[in-house]
Amino acid sequence: MKTRVLTALALLPVVLGVLLARSPWPTAVLATLVAYLGMRELTYLVSKGKSNVAIPSPFMMAGTAIIAFQPTPDVLRFVLVFASLMTLGGVIALLKLAKGVRALPLRGLASGWLMGPLLAMVALQAGGVGAPLGSAFALNLVLMLVLPIWAGDTAAIIVGKAWGKRPLAPQISPNKTWEGATGSLVASVVVAAAAGSFLGIGWGLGLACGVLAGVLGQLGDLLESALKRSSGLKDSGSLLPGHGGILDRIDSLLLAAPFVAALLLLTRSAG
Repeated sequence: MKTRVLTALALLPVVLGVLLARSPWPTAVLATLVAYLGMRELTYLVSKGKSNVAIPSPFMMAGTAIIAFQPTPDVLRFVLVFASLMTLGGVIALLKLAKGVRALPLRGLASGWLMGPLLAMVALQAGGVGAPLGSAFALNLVLMLVLPIWAGDTAAIIVGKAWGKRPLAPQISPNKTWEGATGSLVASVVVAAAAGSFLGIGWGLGLACGVLAGVLGQLGDLLESALKRSSGLKDSGSLLPGHGGILDRIDSLLLAAPFVAALLLLTRSAG
């Protein structure tokens, strides 16, 4: 637990610095790096630990570059639609893979589970810049995604350890409980509503983001757990001490990212 906390504290200022940059380029570069490392881990899981070769995704690199060069509302809307379709395709493929189907085309389709959400996060960061925090940084709507997810993950651990008794999905993840899941959802909603008021989008829209992040975040966590269990592996990797791999750290973000981003950016453009 101590190692897990220390790793999180070391990464927090770096990740926030990138996400709150006024330029979309730092987030685009980070997303591309995470995509490469995440694909290595996804290949590792799908091959049951036999390979970790990652092929860079031309869609990911092209999408992040387009956003960084031309972050117009039309471009961002197009990217969000594309990212959402990639995510849905990736989830369908992952569900098949978790059931033991190992057809090669599914492996390529499963990459959308990683690439789509990362593209959506780049789009959200590029389109959600708000009040300046200095010459290089600004408050950003991307906080409406990451803060509820982080709060929910933390609450799930604390509440689950203190009061967890009823297993949530024992065949997929024995340590998860209904009490922990409830605590996670409450924390996500409360933090998102507070963040929405702070960022000026209103507590109501913030609450909606919290519900999306809280529910989809936990489903994303269970989805990766199902894949790991079917592969016979405990973690997706060992890059992050106390957390496992990159996918173990961002699995809650992945399923929630495209839909929270769409809600925020489409609401903002409509307003």
